Amino acid sequence: MMKPYRNIDTFFVKKEDLDTNLHLFNRVKGREKFYDKKTGYFLFQPFENKETGEFARIMEWDGIGNGKALTNRERELLIEDLKQQGFEPVMELDEEITNNKKGSVVLQLNKPKQVKSLTFDLIDQFYRIAGPTNMKLEVLDGEIKIGMKPMLLPFYKTEHRDEIDLLKKSLVEGKMISRPNGVFLDSDLVSFVAYGSTQLKDQVKEYADKQGMTQEEFIIQSLKEAVQKRKEKN
Repeated sequence: MMKPYRNIDTFFVKKEDLDTNLHLFNRVKGREKFYDKKTGYFLFQPFENKETGEFARIMEWDGIGNGKALTNRERELLIEDLKQQGFEPVMELDEEITNNKKGSVVLQLNKPKQVKSLTFDLIDQFYRIAGPTNMKLEVLDGEIKIGMKPMLLPFYKTEHRDEIDLLKKSLVEGKMISRPNGVFLDSDLVSFVAYGSTQLKDQVKEYADKQGMTQEEFIIQSLKEAVQKRKEKN
């Protein structure tokens, strides 16, 4: 309902309505939370029932740990029912993995309908090697977008041709480098050297904090916007 508050027409909602729908506000646009630290569950996490041999994968996620899993027998289960149904995680995430490399690599993949696919095998590898702290993952309109710190994958030309081909097709930011010990996904980041006044630095920090960005992210974004404006002007 709308009513005046401090001389301004303001919308109010009932507390019980807010509590019921609060989960909708836990999603951050463009950065859907894909990992629930409390339970250890994560989007696309694989599970297996060792007694029946049935395989399952979390396919739907609301951003706060609730969702549904689909099995290879086309059964749909709520995440909280997986354990009760005899399913155990095939893999769990390691939050302690550190990666101090600069920049990021971005891949865009089509979301498979089947729980077993090369795409999901690849995503499992990303989770295993990068860990949740070095990744961003979101699903939009049937596409999976993954951002990661530069990393080495244990893929070799003779043994992993399909995986390497999929990486090439999916890479939208960064570059892929073949090495004797695997395939390295690297960013195309290069350093900029610049000097400015203390006042300018303080202003950068202030605006970066307001926008929830690091100073580096703010500077790069500002440079991109300035370059784009000059392009449009010319």
